[in-house]
Amino acid sequence: IGLNYFKKIVQFIGVKTIIREIELLDISGTVLRKFSTNIKIASINIQELKPGNYLIKVSNGKEWFTKIFIKQ
Repeated sequence: IGLNYFKKIVQFIGVKTIIREIELLDISGTVLRKFSTNIKIASINIQELKPGNYLIKVSNGKEWFTKIFIKQ
């Protein structure tokens, strides 16, 4: 699962899989948002987030992928 970070959105691309769940967490592990999906490409708006480090967890229904991104 690929992750593209832009100033206002984070985009996820399930190259050979369907994205089933997305979780946005702060660096302490608190879930800020949680989404259920059934698509290959998903985006979430991060414009209202304060600058800092965040975790993105993405699931294909079988396993979870975790990425860190920095909101400037």
